[in-house]
Amino acid sequence: MHARATIDDNVVLSGKIDLELPGGKVHTLVPGDLLVDSGDPHAWKNRYDEDCLFLVNNVGFTS
Repeated sequence: MHARATIDDNVVLSGKIDLELPGGKVHTLVPGDLLVDSGDPHAWKNRYDEDCLFLVNNVGFTS
């Protein structure tokens, strides 16, 4: 698991991928799915026979 001090917009372009959250909860993302991550702990797992391509836009903050 990892977390960032950013807000990340993630869009799945092809394939599929699992997003694992604390406690073992898993969400499968498929092409067209959008995930906005606000720094929560998570892990990406590709358990499938095809590659997954997704686009990530990281927005960082400075003080």
